[in-house]
Amino acid sequence: MSKYELIGERCKKYWGVIPIVVFVLVRIIVSLIEVSTDSALRSIPQMLLSWFGGISIAILVFWIGRSLFWKNKEQSPRGIRILRTTFCVIYCGGIIVAIGIGFLSSVFFYSPEHIVEQNGTRMVASVHSFLQETVYYYEYKNVLFRGTEQIGWEDYGNGGGDPFQQEKKPIRSFLE
Repeated sequence: MSKYELIGERCKKYWGVIPIVVFVLVRIIVSLIEVSTDSALRSIPQMLLSWFGGISIAILVFWIGRSLFWKNKEQSPRGIRILRTTFCVIYCGGIIVAIGIGFLSSVFFYSPEHIVEQNGTRMVASVHSFLQETVYYYEYKNVLFRGTEQIGWEDYGNGGGDPFQQEKKPIRSFLE
């Protein structure tokens, strides 16, 4: 058996673990970049990475459940089959609820970001507008990362929209 066939066999056997391992490795790399460059992952890349982590966990849970619930198809006593079916229904319902909670939290916690230039400095404007419209400004690093220190803010008062799309003027502001 060649080295590649051995790797292929292991991938087939442990396919449910591979996405979570990839997620953990990517998360470690991102954390190292954040710490070494004093940066933070921007909103959309952070949301995509979180979704990848959630899907990886769901795949792992599905893989574990598949090996526990569906792999053994031999004839079992009626009580064991009822227990297995009950656990299967709870298991599938739990996955559906977790995916729903993940979707809702990403929708409600999403903060739109805009690239703006003020006083000759390129910045990332992060809009927070649940009940109070506030924009926080951070140093622009690149497409994936922004600075961690806030370099300014603007308060637009009550509301729930994006002041950049509505072209509103701030009530109070502070920019370094």
